[in-house]
Amino acid sequence: ENEILCEALAYAYSQDAQYSSAAIYFEKAASFKNANQSLLLNAARSYELCKSYDSALAAYEKYIKAFPKDAPVYKSIAKLLDRKGMYDSALASYMEFVKHSSRHPNTSEAADIGELFLKGKNTVQAKLWFNAALKVCDNSNKEVKTRILVGLIDIYLIEQDTQNLEATVNELNKIDPDILAKNYPDLQKQLNEYNAKLKAAKEAVIAAQKAEEERKKAEALRIQKAKEAELAAQKAAQEQKQKELALEKELEQKKAQQAQANKELPETKIETAEFTDIAAPVLSQYEKDTDLCKEIGRAS
Repeated sequence: ENEILCEALAYAYSQDAQYSSAAIYFEKAASFKNANQSLLLNAARSYELCKSYDSALAAYEKYIKAFPKDAPVYKSIAKLLDRKGMYDSALASYMEFVKHSSRHPNTSEAADIGELFLKGKNTVQAKLWFNAALKVCDNSNKEVKTRILVGLIDIYLIEQDTQNLEATVNELNKIDPDILAKNYPDLQKQLNEYNAKLKAAKEAVIAAQKAEEERKKAEALRIQKAKEAELAAQKAAQEQKQKELALEKELEQKKAQQAQANKELPETKIETAEFTDIAAPVLSQYEKDTDLCKEIGRAS
């Protein structure tokens, strides 16, 4: 066996749709010294066609070592790793595809990356990629748009983001309502129940807010009345004090006026001689009366 013969057999088997044999001979042809390593790519694709995914992955990995800048191969490797449940490795390989590609990812590729992030439980990055893809996804591309919306629904369910969940469900219903019934049979019922509970909760909150506002109004009115009563009491006390001060001032003025009036009265002076002239007759009469009383007493 030599390289040329193995390659010829590989192509013959491939044309006959005997992909397992074709893959073996493509890989054997590439194993010869100085052989064309691009034959490994044919081997990998033949393995994929016969669903020998582990062998396909091994052939792709051998090929990429020889041609590390072949961007599409990284995507093929990523899909095989995804199939094996190796989501982190699949994502790393897909990012190598993005790195080596001469263009930006299209909507389908962005959806692939979003799905890998979601499978790896990185909902933040998954949502970024899904939303970026959704913005540029043409409405006619129903298959990709459906994948994007389904991915976002899974994220919103995890995050319990009911508002965005309901909007996304409505959007998906426009494209294919059967998808919801198939993938999420109880989702619409759960949304309806949630909306009913949300409505009741909002009404309860509004009622509580209204009651709190009424309580605050009543409290404000009570405080206002208390302040008014306090001000009225203060005003009455002030008026009473002013009355007392006015009365006290009036009394002081009257006292001062009386004192002034007393000062202005003329002082009456009786000279000694005048007093003697006035008192002498009185004393003389008193003496006479006294003597008379004594005589009467002796006569008795």
